[in-house]
Amino acid sequence: MNEIGTLDIETNRCLLRPFKMEDATFLYANYASDDQVTAFLTWNTHPDIQTTIDYLKNFVPKYETKKIYTWAITLKEKPDDVIGGIELAPTPETDTVEVGYVLARRYWHQGYMSEVFKAVIHYFFDIMDGQKIIGLFEKNNVNSGLVMKGCHLIYIGEKKTFLPRKNRFADLEVFEITKEQYQSLVNSKVSNQKNRLIERFQINFKNIFSQ
Repeated sequence: MNEIGTLDIETNRCLLRPFKMEDATFLYANYASDDQVTAFLTWNTHPDIQTTIDYLKNFVPKYETKKIYTWAITLKEKPDDVIGGIELAPTPETDTVEVGYVLARRYWHQGYMSEVFKAVIHYFFDIMDGQKIIGLFEKNNVNSGLVMKGCHLIYIGEKKTFLPRKNRFADLEVFEITKEQYQSLVNSKVSNQKNRLIERFQINFKNIFSQ
């Protein structure tokens, strides 16, 4: 797996980039302070902005290792306004990562997370040359499940785990997508596009000679 770190990624509506210290205000106000957002996350709601500042002070320098894959999610028209984050965390399994993501509540149900995750999937398989992405979410977190399915991850099973920061057990659903499955999806999409172009050409060809 290519250890290239967190490079900028653009989608139709978003710009993904590394977090920076200046993000503290937006990060705290937009989602880290929101109990509804953090309800199903592994970390707790930040009680004050100083907690967010301390987190960034500890985390931001890690980008220098080129082994951190964590993006701040912003809108293209507001690149300094952080509305969420997405991470690929390396696991003990070779060339495998676990995805985690968070999004400010006012941007839920608008397709942002699926748009962002699909771009990160492309980054992982095509740029980093990784082999597998694993996704875990609490069974009650229906929205996260919809994102996983919409991004073509496949259901593997269930597991119970202890969340130390939450001090409770959680029932998780496990999804994954491998590089082979991803490439199959890409090839299928390309094939479908070619077929549509051929059909369009055939229709136009028939129309020309029927006039």
